[in-house]
Amino acid sequence: MHVAVVARGNGLAEARVLAQTLERQQPGWALTVLLMPGLRPELHEGAEPFEVLVPGNLEFPLRGLLERAPAPALAGLLRPLLAAELFARGADRVLVLAPDAELYGPLDALEAALQSHSAVLVPRLDGRLPQDGKRPDGADLVDAGEIDDELVAIRGDEVGQAFVTWWRDRAFEAAEAAAKLESPADATRLAASPLSSAERVFEGLTRLGDPGYDVSHWNLHERPLAQGEDELTAAGRPVRLLRWAGFRPDRPWWLSEHGSRTLVLDDPVLSTLVRRRAEALRIAGWLRLDHLSVNPDDLPNGLVYDARLQRLRAEAEDAGERMGDVISPTGADAFAEWLTAPAPQGAAAGLNRYSYDVWKERADVRSAYPDLDGPDAEGFLGWLWVHGREELKLQTALLPSPPDWAAKPEHRVPSVLVAGYLRGTLGLGQAGRAYTAALQSAGVAVATRTLAVDPPSDGLERKAPPRPQERTFTDVALPVGEEPEVNFLCVNADQTPELVEALGEEMDGRYTIASWAWETDYIPERWDRAFGLVDELWVYSTYIADNLARASNVPIVVMPLPVEAPDPAGATVPFAVPDGFVFLFVFDFFSTLERKNPLGLVEAFKQAFAPGEGPTLLLKTINADYRVQERERLRYAIGDRPDIVMVDQSLEPNELAALFTRADCYVSLHRAEGFGLTLAESMALGKPVIATGFSANTDFMTPSNSYLVDWELTEVGPDAEHYPANAHWAEPSLEHAAALMREVFDDQDAARARGDRARRDVLASLNTKAIGERARARLLRVSALRAGRAQPDERWPHPDLPGRLGFDLSGGAAGGARGLVRRGVFRALKPYTTSERALDETLVESIRRLSLELDAERAAWARERRMSAQRDARLEELRVRLETADRHRRAPDQERMAQELAQLLTAARAIPFMAGDPFEYFAHPVAGRVFGFRAAAGEGVPDEEAYRAFEDIFRGSHERVRSLAEPYAELMAGHGPVLDVGCGRGELLEVLRDAGIEARGVDLDAGMAARAAERGLDVVVGDGVAYVEGLEPASVGAIVSMQVIEHLPREALLRLFAAAKRALRPGGLFVAETVNPHAGHALKTFWVDLTHQHPVFPEVTLALAADAGFAGAFVCHLAGGRDAERDRFSESSYAVVATA
Repeated sequence: MHVAVVARGNGLAEARVLAQTLERQQPGWALTVLLMPGLRPELHEGAEPFEVLVPGNLEFPLRGLLERAPAPALAGLLRPLLAAELFARGADRVLVLAPDAELYGPLDALEAALQSHSAVLVPRLDGRLPQDGKRPDGADLVDAGEIDDELVAIRGDEVGQAFVTWWRDRAFEAAEAAAKLESPADATRLAASPLSSAERVFEGLTRLGDPGYDVSHWNLHERPLAQGEDELTAAGRPVRLLRWAGFRPDRPWWLSEHGSRTLVLDDPVLSTLVRRRAEALRIAGWLRLDHLSVNPDDLPNGLVYDARLQRLRAEAEDAGERMGDVISPTGADAFAEWLTAPAPQGAAAGLNRYSYDVWKERADVRSAYPDLDGPDAEGFLGWLWVHGREELKLQTALLPSPPDWAAKPEHRVPSVLVAGYLRGTLGLGQAGRAYTAALQSAGVAVATRTLAVDPPSDGLERKAPPRPQERTFTDVALPVGEEPEVNFLCVNADQTPELVEALGEEMDGRYTIASWAWETDYIPERWDRAFGLVDELWVYSTYIADNLARASNVPIVVMPLPVEAPDPAGATVPFAVPDGFVFLFVFDFFSTLERKNPLGLVEAFKQAFAPGEGPTLLLKTINADYRVQERERLRYAIGDRPDIVMVDQSLEPNELAALFTRADCYVSLHRAEGFGLTLAESMALGKPVIATGFSANTDFMTPSNSYLVDWELTEVGPDAEHYPANAHWAEPSLEHAAALMREVFDDQDAARARGDRARRDVLASLNTKAIGERARARLLRVSALRAGRAQPDERWPHPDLPGRLGFDLSGGAAGGARGLVRRGVFRALKPYTTSERALDETLVESIRRLSLELDAERAAWARERRMSAQRDARLEELRVRLETADRHRRAPDQERMAQELAQLLTAARAIPFMAGDPFEYFAHPVAGRVFGFRAAAGEGVPDEEAYRAFEDIFRGSHERVRSLAEPYAELMAGHGPVLDVGCGRGELLEVLRDAGIEARGVDLDAGMAARAAERGLDVVVGDGVAYVEGLEPASVGAIVSMQVIEHLPREALLRLFAAAKRALRPGGLFVAETVNPHAGHALKTFWVDLTHQHPVFPEVTLALAADAGFAGAFVCHLAGGRDAERDRFSESSYAVVATA
């Protein structure tokens, strides 16, 4: 049996584990692994315990599907192609298998079924999927297909091979169709396994119904696992093959990314298997997929190869553009250059092909902006940036620069409409209610508008969850006849456009303030539109102000959340709280596990206290049922510690207050907080609080009123949901946190004293009335600025200074009307602020100087951070390379043999280079699938032009040959004048001319010479050898012949070497490039050119140079790695360089 595996990402590490289990259970079976595009090269350097192929090794023409087809559809096509390849090599039986498969015993039943059938198929399920709202569900089964196309055994008889061909054709059609779709979901459905219909097409196929085969997340609910003394069973049958689709060893609490039905921690047998699997994958070199593989939708230059780019590239190729392989760096750059080239219309205004394509596809846009070469170009540019970019998901890197528009002055506003999730239980709802109460306490006229709270969702749970529990809140209105004049939007940036749309025209003419929170230093580009919809931002903390100032074009005012001590009002905690000392942490799973960091808290608690030592860590959560994988991860971290308790339950405000009151200490090892309300409320109750000394909580937490944990700045990384991976936040010291927890527990009197200080500090500065007065003062300031009764203060050069010095961050940005011009301005203005009091000129000047110094320090810090990130990336790269090198040292013989085998296979399957696709595979009614052409162009080629036409196909375009000639310019430097013998179309002459080197060419083909002359090159028609013989002695600096000497008979070859020696000046160079017969693939394709006389080995040219009297000579491969020893058997050409 020959096992065929198609792998992508960490499938290579999975294949190594598969190879080990095959060796144990089915010794003698061969394994071939086909690597999908997008796998970084260093992952598969060196020897493997199996044969490694890439799609280029397959004979089947993929017609660009490697670049265009979504990964599932492409993998579905490559499986039958690999099976066909193995049969073509002589395999008698092929088992198509997933890289994640693991054998637990010999596959006797499978082999027995294949003895009497041409193919054996395996269904994913024995019965039906439960209707429990969990994944996988019926829709998933439709998307994947009833039959597992990664567990198919095929015999190489007539029916078996016909079945493979049928499978290939169905998969090819699906991949081509999927490549044209914009919806990933639709493309996934097209990639569904077609094998469920195969039994209706072919006789001789059978299904294997043994529950011990294909055990996976699809069927574990109906195949319970049991571990006996000698073997593992599923539904009472011995497990023979288990699939680990979607399993990650860095998440050993979760079985599959594709399912949520089977929970690892609830099944002791599965837990043991998972631990073993994780360890095996780590040993096999499994690393995080997002670090090691390339997103197949991402091009090397950072562009996303989305449906628009795929279509544009196809259109460009249809029009004759040749930009190379788009998944290569040079091809991607060439494609980007083509996309950003001037458009047919609007080029004077900066429009390019990419933006012009948008204009062409939208009839409404063309109607609104018909004259791109006239006055409408600027309006269209504005539409692109304000509306089109978000609506059509356009790529900013490809858009022309936006127009430089300015905001209009607007009018003063006195009263406030507060809009948001005012009944919500989450942070935004709490903030909106608290701000409303603060404004009312300060006598500000307020109206409210409450939005419905959307239910949470999770990609792994399809059932519609119940609407989240809501708080009691009654909307208020202004007196009849009065309208609010300030909009205060208590929703975050990504929800602001939706709220603005919901309020509609009601917002027009008002000054708009929004309250946003963001916990990292990188502001997502998707917020750009939201910045354009507001006039001012109120933020909870100076930390958020610092973050948003990096991108904001509107004033930012620090407006802390009002804080009052939670009041239980006689309520009790509705669940049993352990006796004794309780450390409490409260969080929402929707606030992300990575940011809230309960895993770090659990580890710190374990470091601080042994089981049963006394205290309890209570984790009170909500929404765990909608983040099942994260919940299981936290349970996995807690393990068997009875003194760490997790309770997921939504509480009423007074019940939550009772819980805070019961706790002895509140702990938060967050990586970043926008405010830290639970911290502030615990402090308001007089509780000692331990927290990371980073982000917003440091506005009210100090070393004298709390316990601040040390931290280091770190990148967010790829697993933090909506937070950008390249942003930064804190990594708290678990050792320091453990020490502080121990200190609080051991010295509870001191901890209570510090908590009492915290209570006084928080209630004095953050109480509702204090914040209300602060908000009222800001609104009065805005009113004066809008009415023109106050002059806008000059900008602060540094966004942090006013907040640090005790002033509000304010300014005079225009607001109100939501026209296109106003919304077009985002990220175009720098953050600015104005003071709330008059400062004398000396203080202003001093602060300016200080701010400029701080700006310089911030820039230096940012540069250091970037350099540090680059160093980290380099270290990661070096680590991977060291691991690879270590494998090389352990298995040098295997590596050498694998390389030699790869070279032999490459040579044996070499196909001559052909420009474009002059020939193709197509169906013939008698001969079957054939290779050729179906329609000749024109009446044929005259004899005198036949070789030129041959060169155009098999040598390539002018641009291609010129690129091959470019390395020779450096070699010829200082050796002019140069004679190019057999100059052909003049590519080398053109390179030399552009390098400033005098050169002439000679060619026997008048048509070739005419092409070169048309380019302004100095070319004569004649026999090249005779021309060299006619030169004056010592008259030229270099003589070069590119792909010529293989055309010469022996006598002419000897004459050329002798004549060149005579015509060269002392120190001059004779360079002859020719086919390298040491490379098997080159030697095979050498005979494509019918005018070739014989291959000329490098050793022969060196001998000829010595016989002709040259002072020295060497052989090199300028197109290769420039290491003659390494390139000798791999590069298709070489050059002999002889010195006169």
